[in-house]
Amino acid sequence: MERTETLNALAIALRIADRLAEDGIAYGIGGALALGAWAAPRATKDVGIGVALTGRFRD
Repeated sequence: MERTETLNALAIALRIADRLAEDGIAYGIGGALALGAWAAPRATKDVGIGVALTGRFRD
């Protein structure tokens, strides 16, 4: 199947954040995406996502 949509780092991070929030999973976003929001943007477009798994999600 051919994909016709193009996703960027922000769109991907938002999709993941929405899903994690729906399930009540704590998360943090880092990498170049987060750095660009707080300081000078970098040329790279990586997204780092840290997830805190507790209870039923750890097994």
